[in-house]
Amino acid sequence: MEHPFFQQEEPFDFSVMTADHIVTDVDLAFKKCTENLDQIHTRAMEEVNFENTVVALELATLPLDDVFLKIELLSGVRNDMPGFEKAYDNVVGKITEYRTAIFADEHLFARVEKVHLECENFHLKDDEKRLTELMYNNFVQGGAGLPKDKKEQFKAFDKKISELGQTFMNNLSKCLDRTYVEVQDVNELDGVPKEAIARFKKEAEERKMSGYAINMQAPNYIAVMTYCKDQKLRQKVFETYNRVCSFGEFDNSENVISILQLREEMAHIIGFNTIADFILKNRMAKNGENAMHFVEGLHQRTQRFFDKDVQRLQETKAQVTGRQDKLKPWDISFYINIIKEQDYKLDEEEFRKYFNSKNVLYGIFQVFKKMYSVTFKQKEVPVWADGVEYYEVYRNDNFLGSVYFDLFPRKGKRSGGYHEIIRMPHGTVRPVCVVVTNLTPPGEDGIAHFSHDEVETLFHECGHLIHTLLAEAKYPQFTALKVAWDFVELPSQIMENWTYEKEVFDIIGRYKIDGKECGIVPDVLYDKMMKAKTFMSAYYMMRQLSFGKMDLELHLNYLKSGKPIDQFIKEVTKEYQIDYDVDSLSNVRTFIHLFKQLNGYACAYYSYKWAEVLEADAFELFKEKGIFNKEVCDKFRTCVLGVGNAVPADVAFKNFRGREQNADALFKRNGLI
Repeated sequence: MEHPFFQQEEPFDFSVMTADHIVTDVDLAFKKCTENLDQIHTRAMEEVNFENTVVALELATLPLDDVFLKIELLSGVRNDMPGFEKAYDNVVGKITEYRTAIFADEHLFARVEKVHLECENFHLKDDEKRLTELMYNNFVQGGAGLPKDKKEQFKAFDKKISELGQTFMNNLSKCLDRTYVEVQDVNELDGVPKEAIARFKKEAEERKMSGYAINMQAPNYIAVMTYCKDQKLRQKVFETYNRVCSFGEFDNSENVISILQLREEMAHIIGFNTIADFILKNRMAKNGENAMHFVEGLHQRTQRFFDKDVQRLQETKAQVTGRQDKLKPWDISFYINIIKEQDYKLDEEEFRKYFNSKNVLYGIFQVFKKMYSVTFKQKEVPVWADGVEYYEVYRNDNFLGSVYFDLFPRKGKRSGGYHEIIRMPHGTVRPVCVVVTNLTPPGEDGIAHFSHDEVETLFHECGHLIHTLLAEAKYPQFTALKVAWDFVELPSQIMENWTYEKEVFDIIGRYKIDGKECGIVPDVLYDKMMKAKTFMSAYYMMRQLSFGKMDLELHLNYLKSGKPIDQFIKEVTKEYQIDYDVDSLSNVRTFIHLFKQLNGYACAYYSYKWAEVLEADAFELFKEKGIFNKEVCDKFRTCVLGVGNAVPADVAFKNFRGREQNADALFKRNGLI
């Protein structure tokens, strides 16, 4: 196949999407896009209208999207392919530069501005006005109105930030692959679930070592931090993870500081006081001051409950150890689990026998069928790695799109969970979606068994998925992932609520393997979980708020502080943290959300809590009427999911809830009242 990344028709053949095609396919995409743009660029001003300018611009770069979305996916899930990382790095800066140049082009801007200013004369419909406004804002924030010298600076900074972000990601991926803790005596792993110990044994064998090897992937790190009775091993694993990308060849320290500096300079060039004001201008929070006020407001409401949670942890450690030692960072998950077992007799590992990958996916599919009449049909197609599954998705026999599920960690795959698109929807073209997680992989029996937290993770990512699939997306700008970033987590986070509903547990248990039902979670176990639902909720709330606070402080105040970055973070988040008597590094060098890209969670980690306020408020209506109530489900589908980015986020929420959001529902649900 001459140009494999241009594949349009499914099933895609990923086996031919190799590194040697990346540069040639991206160059061809540039050529096609430039031809499209030239037609707009040379159009006389008196001929300009919505269709031949705004819509034409919207579709002009689809060839580049088609190619790069596939390349970007594979860079995250198959970065171990020969030559792939080098080829990706060779094009990512060029792509950023190309896109930046489009929205900095004063001639294109002049034509868009004409439609924007004369929208009434063009008799535009509401969705056409919306697209025009979004396009106009893209040019304004892209620097199209800047003088030539400032514009060149702006473009150069944007390109450099993109390159540094990719270096950040590459360093993290490589460092995680090479970092592990060696254990020879199995007794040191006392308390760790046997499935995790089996993974450690397998990891050691793959590394041609004796004993056990604990890599720093999330399932392994969490297993040790939560269950390992050996305090010294917990400390060693914590300190090893804490050093990831902090020293040596893969140190991200300079990348972080350089990105922060460049972002601030970009903001000043474009006429904003801070990068937060620049990034948040078109989001629900509107500016950095409002975002900080939001974080600090939730902090104040949470503080006294957080102090009680910390006190309980401290008391429990004293009871268990017989000493009055202060809490250490490697103690928290361990003693949280002990308290949970003491107070609620709840062992999270008990859920794994009921939650395997097949029946959890079945449960998700059944939930979406009951809520939105959506069905998933599995098909055998070529995939990029063993274990990846593919489904076509329909609603009332109408094709909505397709999705690949890549659920388990492996070498060359970046950490975390996320949802992506590899074919952009527009008009009648439906999306090709991907759900990527790094959940506990299959054990010796070949079956993956999930914790309840992991079930939540999968429901969360599938919330993004259903948003993408149900959004009508007449234009690419109207796709679900284009909504305001402090709104984008509403459809995902709200789905986590269904993982606490007994009706959903019962659905999952009815999935059949070899003709036998998997088994419904017993009422006694479910009741234990529900009693423990608000357990340590203030601690978990404060942990997320600390990340939001750190993010905003880094972008608003770090550079002018003159302090080492870890000292600065420790000081500004002091009231959000447990007062440990040992020093540790911050997580800033591995914080993908903040440094992967500019238009993501940079200055916007608060978005998780913002969206949680939205979803708690929205879910109250489901609880009042019923979690599968047709009227409420239809209203959420039409007002929130179906519109995608075709209406502003605040309008979408008001249309569903009938009013602006209120944080009371979140605090009530978490027992913090």
